[in-house]
Amino acid sequence: MEAVQEQFGALKSGRDVFSARQKISKRDGNDAIKVKTYGGQFGPNVPSDLKDINHIWRGGLEIWADWQERVPVSFARAEESIAFTGIPIYKTGTVSRLLLYGDMVRLGIVVSPTVKDMATLIMKADSGAMRGLEILGWKREMTSVEEALEMLHRTLNTHLSRAAKALFHGNEVGFFDIEHILCKVTRKQGNMRTKSPAWPNPTKSQRKKLHEMDSDDSVADGLRKRRKVIRN
Repeated sequence: MEAVQEQFGALKSGRDVFSARQKISKRDGNDAIKVKTYGGQFGPNVPSDLKDINHIWRGGLEIWADWQERVPVSFARAEESIAFTGIPIYKTGTVSRLLLYGDMVRLGIVVSPTVKDMATLIMKADSGAMRGLEILGWKREMTSVEEALEMLHRTLNTHLSRAAKALFHGNEVGFFDIEHILCKVTRKQGNMRTKSPAWPNPTKSQRKKLHEMDSDDSVADGLRKRRKVIRN
């Protein structure tokens, strides 16, 4: 898939995408165009036949024709447009849509979601980000997820150095960056070689409290308060 993306600027139609995928598959094997990052449940849903690829291409052109004079479009409009076109992979794949929204926000095409919008996305997708929040001590409910996102967003943008924040879109850590970070927390804890003994295993004790943190930043303070409430 990366090889197809590198050639994307030269592609002019869905048929061009299909042909490029066929050439790469023939040259480098079928694995070269498979999406593996998000696990087995994601890869098989990626369209690979000409009909579906044309559907995606035409859907994208339709959306862009509607958006191009209004960029950046609101997040609500982006959600509505993508749902309306019924594009394969994005029609039912909540994780796929989440990734697409993140790319469009970073490109400046779509306005960044509110904390409520992002919390809704994370809960619907039920991806690694939701499990990451549970590992860190938050509950699987809107109020808790919103609280977590606000705290992480505030803390990272307050305590990271200017040089570190310069690496992020718009020189600040966005909600989609936080979603990716939370997925990494889950992945870290799911691997025996990397998991922290201070954090619970996400597959066995997702709702256990996070071990007392030594630092005195706002995340640690917030987690201490949450643990105190739980104990009481």
